[in-house]
Amino acid sequence: MEAQRTLLNRIIADQRRLLAQNVSPDIERLPQVFTPYKEVLALYRAGLDLPDDVTLVWPDDNFGYIRQFPNAAERSRTGGSGVYYHLSYLGAPLSHLWLSTVPPSLIALEMSRAYDLGARTLWVANVGDIKPAETNIDLFTSMAWDMEGFRRRVEHRGSFATGRPDVRRGAGAGCRGHSNPASPAEF
Repeated sequence: MEAQRTLLNRIIADQRRLLAQNVSPDIERLPQVFTPYKEVLALYRAGLDLPDDVTLVWPDDNFGYIRQFPNAAERSRTGGSGVYYHLSYLGAPLSHLWLSTVPPSLIALEMSRAYDLGARTLWVANVGDIKPAETNIDLFTSMAWDMEGFRRRVEHRGSFATGRPDVRRGAGAGCRGHSNPASPAEF
């Protein structure tokens, strides 16, 4: 593992050198992320030398459980922390593509924990096919956009259903934030 860690440290240093030469010499101002996905998480835990300005993006286990949350030292990094979350997954040991198999309650729990533990810089959702995951995508993006507002909402699915546009009245009618929301009886 030491050889792999050393190699990855060199790769990261080389990438930063290339960015400084070709994009901006002020490397700390360039957005950069590191996602310790699968086998790379073990290398990170073994003491990878990651620059402080790089955003740590914590992945889930492909089934909705975030593998690691930032600790106190990681929360103090200038690059901050984020999340890479699978609402859909293609790969071993089991793919879930055409159905949204991650329960909304698990998404809400894990993303609330991530937010509360400081992973707020970047949230990425791997959504795959959009239509089967529409409610979960809306849940994820609602939390990402305004966590405190999300927490004030009494029932997410109810507001999702009443926030759909009523095509009989025009594209904007019934959308969230408008004064004429479509009632569930109109669907």
